[in-house]
Amino acid sequence: MSVDDSSDEEIRIRIGDVPISWYDNSSFLGYDLDGKRVEKVLGPDQLDKHISKSEDPTWWRNIIDHLNAKKVRITDEMLEVIRTIRARKPVGKSFDPYSDFDLTAPKQEFGLGTDVLPPKRSFQPSKWERIKVHKIAKAIEKGWIKKKREEKEEIFDLWTEEIMEEKAGPPKWKLPGNIESYNPPAEYLFTEEEKKEWEDKDPMNRELPFMPQKFMALRKVPAYENIVKERFERCLDLFIAPRVVRPKIDIDPESLIPQLPDPENFRPFPEKLQMKFTGHEAKINSIDYYYNGEFLASGDQNGIVKIWEASTGKCLESCEFKKKVLCVAWNPVMPILAICAGKYIYLKSFECSDPYEIPNTTPSESKFATWEWENGEVKIKLRKGVSYVTWHGKGDYFSSLCKRESTSSKVIVHSLSRFQSHKIFSRQSKGGVRSMAFHPKRPLFFVATEKNILTYNLKQQLLVKKFKGLECPVHITTHISGEHILAACEDCKLLWYDYDLSAMPYKTFPFHKKQLTYVAAHKRYPLIATSGLDKTLHIFHAQVYQDYMQQPLIIPLRVLQTEISPLQCLFHPKQPWLASAEGQNICLYI
Repeated sequence: MSVDDSSDEEIRIRIGDVPISWYDNSSFLGYDLDGKRVEKVLGPDQLDKHISKSEDPTWWRNIIDHLNAKKVRITDEMLEVIRTIRARKPVGKSFDPYSDFDLTAPKQEFGLGTDVLPPKRSFQPSKWERIKVHKIAKAIEKGWIKKKREEKEEIFDLWTEEIMEEKAGPPKWKLPGNIESYNPPAEYLFTEEEKKEWEDKDPMNRELPFMPQKFMALRKVPAYENIVKERFERCLDLFIAPRVVRPKIDIDPESLIPQLPDPENFRPFPEKLQMKFTGHEAKINSIDYYYNGEFLASGDQNGIVKIWEASTGKCLESCEFKKKVLCVAWNPVMPILAICAGKYIYLKSFECSDPYEIPNTTPSESKFATWEWENGEVKIKLRKGVSYVTWHGKGDYFSSLCKRESTSSKVIVHSLSRFQSHKIFSRQSKGGVRSMAFHPKRPLFFVATEKNILTYNLKQQLLVKKFKGLECPVHITTHISGEHILAACEDCKLLWYDYDLSAMPYKTFPFHKKQLTYVAAHKRYPLIATSGLDKTLHIFHAQVYQDYMQQPLIIPLRVLQTEISPLQCLFHPKQPWLASAEGQNICLYI
């Protein structure tokens, strides 16, 4: 191999500095000196490479020279040249790096030029340069010296419309044509009839402001008689009618609508009506799932409580009370159902579920409630009618709401293991209590009034936070994480509160056309459902992340139409099913 050979003479493909990657989708690599296409040299595939690696230890020497379209095998001489170049050494044994130096010459000819050593000050930084640099640095720090801004070259598209300045210039005059020439063609000249018709017309209705004339030479053309008048009208028009550029904004209306993900990617969620639980003869006021999802309890206006098998819709057991049942709530740990009927709260166990006998305990005296134990069941009598009951996550405590009680005694907290009842606060803000909920993890208790959501610490018995911005909430619930609160209001809005972020709503969803009746959050799936008097059920995907820097993902998934306005909706504890109380029936959506 000769090192002095010119590499340009060996190159077969003549494409200049064009990247070879431009020919990746073509069947050839370029053109030679004769203008003919140079076909690609196909290398081995991955399987052939693997076989050659195992059979030939020197497989790595075979390469493809794309510029010459041929296969090359690296020889030992080529490897030696490559190693020499990588070591930054001259290529070739005949090269002498010291040929320009004469080692036999006197010292002063190739050295410093003299035997006297340079002074010390030549190796030290200059004192005056240091002072000057200090002054410049101080001026930059004070802002006296500012860096010149580099003017970027304006790039514009030649093929777009004409770029207009801020102030619109006068419109350009139309360029003269053949009819305005001093020697126009014969077809542009008027006949006698056309001349008479042009003269009879009003000047405002004439197609041409002048009559075409023909002159044999330009020197014979007389002065234009209306030149002064036209220039005056032109200037008057520019002065009286100033022009302003009004840029036209061309926006596609669909681009302003946020692009939501496809709801099909967030399955499973309730989509259609699967079955109806029929058997009640009066309007159903409340429903609740058993803690494992096997049973469903319901209570109606006639005081009938029914226990259903959740998967088949079969009525397993039924009982009757003297007053209408306003609320039913299963204990989240034990097979105990709390039933609100009139002034009483009944804690009852059914045979279809695991029979459970509540242990008897001596009740403590309380002026708010009276406890009675009989045959493993408990009956609690309050001073006014009970409208709502909710359980704590551990199953020992539950709270009751008496809307007709005095302001400070509307909410009573009961202990099942101690048979105790007491109110959690002595004072209450203005406005009646509308709903309440326990925090799933912390000892916090949420009470919704007409204008606020109050947060109480049950251990410290203090008001720790107040959420604002809502109007007459109907029902509140907490997300399974406990850091978010959902409130369904009478003003057709669903409010989403972040406990640690702000006291005002984080998100507002005005999707319902009429008053909301209930809001429910699933315990396992990131699902939220709302019901309203507009005969609809709205399903949302609500994903809450553990990373506080990432915002929750809330996407509307489906709107389910109902025959009757649902009063309550409830998710199955384990399955993505939704049950709703619609009149005398319970509808199950899956």
